Amino acid sequence: MASNFEQPILQWDSKDMYPEFQRFKQHVEFTFRGPLASINAKQKAGWLGKWINQQGRELYKTFTFLEGEADDTTIVLKKIEDYVRPRQNKRVSRLRAHQRKQLDGESFDNFTKDLRLLVMDCEYENSDDMLVDLIISGVKHPEFQERLLDHGQKLTINKAIEIGQQYELSLQQMKMMRGEEVLSLKSKSSERNNKNDDRGYKKHKEKRNEKGHGKKDYNYKKRDTHCGKCGKQHEIGNCPAFSATCNFCKKKNHWINMCRNKNKNINTVENESDIDTSDDDLLHINTTTVFNTVDSSDDKWLVEMRLCKERTTFRIDTGAKCIILVKSTFGKVKKFVKLNHSTKTLNSFTNHRIKSIGTIIAPLKYKDKKINVQFKIVNLLQENIISGETAEKLGLLQRIIKMDLSPKEELLRDFPDLVKTTEILPAEYRIKLIENAEGVIHAPRRIAASLKPRVVEKLHEMKENGYITPVHQPTEWVSSMVVSLKKDNIRICIDPKDLNKAIKREHHPMKNVDDVVSNIPNAKLFSVLDAKSDFLQIRLDESSSYLTTFNTPLGRYRWLRLPFGIKSAPEIYQRIMDEMLKDVEGAFAIIDDILIAGDDIEHHDKIFKTVIKCATEYNLKLNYDKCMIRQTSVPYMGHILSESGLKADPAKLKSILEMPTPKDKEGVRRFLGFIQYLAKFIPNLSQVDGPIRILLKFDIEFAWNSEQEFFFNELKRL
Repeated sequence: MASNFEQPILQWDSKDMYPEFQRFKQHVEFTFRGPLASINAKQKAGWLGKWINQQGRELYKTFTFLEGEADDTTIVLKKIEDYVRPRQNKRVSRLRAHQRKQLDGESFDNFTKDLRLLVMDCEYENSDDMLVDLIISGVKHPEFQERLLDHGQKLTINKAIEIGQQYELSLQQMKMMRGEEVLSLKSKSSERNNKNDDRGYKKHKEKRNEKGHGKKDYNYKKRDTHCGKCGKQHEIGNCPAFSATCNFCKKKNHWINMCRNKNKNINTVENESDIDTSDDDLLHINTTTVFNTVDSSDDKWLVEMRLCKERTTFRIDTGAKCIILVKSTFGKVKKFVKLNHSTKTLNSFTNHRIKSIGTIIAPLKYKDKKINVQFKIVNLLQENIISGETAEKLGLLQRIIKMDLSPKEELLRDFPDLVKTTEILPAEYRIKLIENAEGVIHAPRRIAASLKPRVVEKLHEMKENGYITPVHQPTEWVSSMVVSLKKDNIRICIDPKDLNKAIKREHHPMKNVDDVVSNIPNAKLFSVLDAKSDFLQIRLDESSSYLTTFNTPLGRYRWLRLPFGIKSAPEIYQRIMDEMLKDVEGAFAIIDDILIAGDDIEHHDKIFKTVIKCATEYNLKLNYDKCMIRQTSVPYMGHILSESGLKADPAKLKSILEMPTPKDKEGVRRFLGFIQYLAKFIPNLSQVDGPIRILLKFDIEFAWNSEQEFFFNELKRL
């Protein structure tokens, strides 16, 4: 039978025998399903015996088979696999998996494939989730790690692989755009051509010797000078440029850097020896050459202008330091200008030097704008180039000083470590109770049937986020669960009214907006950072956690973090924020709202960076969507804060103006509560609201008369 196919061979000297056997086994299975699919079992066993080599055949003799099993290749392969498989030790397997890092030059797909094989023997309950962790810790590029970490808990193995493949593809595309891939391909091709040329020349030399044109034992001496064909030193008669074709004149037996037709037309201003014109340099320069492979009408960086009186196309290069005019274009306008010698050498973006023929000063016009420009003339096959500065003068570009980034994009761009914060502030809090406090247990409250599915879903989400955990033992305190809706979002907290009676307060001083403003008299630039989830970033110790047990439709749960509603929570949180910012002048926190105030942008940014550093060290998680950065005025604690000081928030004013006339004492209390917020802005407030406030006295019956109506409207006007 013909054997003109690649045959599997088992390499017994492999350092890692089990993966080697897996590779061999897969090759065997494909072969038996492919070129050897038509043979019988006995013939397959014979082929397998050939492929396992002498050592495998010696091992085969030690196997014990039942009747008919010796010709079953599946059973034979299984016995060999059992022999080469190492004894499994999940601890060792896990250690090997964690030590596996992506190697230099290793593809992402190969890295993840190897990790999958390693994880198979680790016996993890959730191997995919562990695989994600191994990919994050093992990949080579820090930028890729940041992209993965940015997805947080939502990152799946499929998403991680997709991100990895996209990142690797973008790197390859960037290399290609920079010319690195083209260069490597051309270099290899050049090496192959040189080798082929050497072989061709040797054959030609041998034929000449055989015909008597030369002696076979001719002693070729090395040249003392550079060859006029290739520019290098080599043995006489062994020129690598023999049979090569010049890329300039298309003639044979020399390279472009030694081409006489090319060099005699160049009006050089430097000696030939001053510039490195090796084939490698020319190759690297050629990677910047642009050919007409794309329709120029679709290229927004190609612009047609008038140079002197000729229509000329230029490419805008914002990174260029000078303006380039190629020799072919110069030939069209040389009758209008004077060519000046230049002693300067141009450097390409690949850091190679390019000879300049000279310089000219010529008028360049685009639409109604015309300027005189100095051009460098080069003899290269590329496009004419104008710099970004020249394009700006001609009205082709407009420089944008500030990019419109969202607060999140700006924060993560400047401070990537913010992504890594764990949302858990340092230390645990212990709720302190008064002596002899007796526990109270509340029965579960009924929940509307329409809300129950959403409440259950929210409870599962909070459990996954590490905020709550089920309780399966008796507890002295059980509070009721409170469900609220805020813009279609479910919020769950507790009603700890009895627990609050037994809790000792911290009595930490609380700040108000007036305290803050008095410390920043010269502030002109502001930022406000909003802490995410507020009190839920504070861990509770175990005993305190059981004090916060509450009833739910799914049974009892306890809080692992400090919940809303605990009376000491604001003071605890304020104390932590004050400790975090104690050494930062110009930064203040009122509960979860952090204010940064600077006299100018330099002063502001210095404070801002210090605050971000402190927040990162404290693992404080920010609500990026609510942050405001480098603003001349910001809303802060119900006010507008600016260089001029405090102003009333227009949104609050609008709410007051739209309030209806009170219908009872509760309505009066609500209205006066809003007015109290504006007390600092209303002169003689106590006199104006007196006729309304009197209605709150217990011995006075509610009666809304014309007097109250007048002062009600007067307060709105003020």
